[in-house]
Amino acid sequence: MDVSVVFRRFMNRTLTCAAILAAQVFLLLGCRCGADSASDLKESDVVAVGRTTYVSLCASCHNSNPNLAGSLGPDVAGSSLELLRAKILLGSYPEGYTPKRKSQAMAKIPLSEDKLLALAAYLEQVKKP
Repeated sequence: MDVSVVFRRFMNRTLTCAAILAAQVFLLLGCRCGADSASDLKESDVVAVGRTTYVSLCASCHNSNPNLAGSLGPDVAGSSLELLRAKILLGSYPEGYTPKRKSQAMAKIPLSEDKLLALAAYLEQVKKP
């Protein structure tokens, strides 16, 4: 195989990984997209931020479709804000909650309150009846 072809493939993969990492850092640092808080955004914008948050931080383990279980994590569509706050921020479950899986693989994620609210809005919107 030509060295230039190998180099281009390597660079494409490297740039893709760099773009994904940059997007995750951007989300973790709390991009507000010009708004002061989630309350300043339209509902559709909040859901869009939630979807972006889910795709970049959750889908790799839970599934790109939140209604379906993933390779490591359970389905999460319709998860309550209380559950999301406890599991994402604290690494635990709310009192009285029975986990869908026994594994404790999920690490805590330092997510802003606005992103957490947006994620909850997205997961509620995509929940199938």
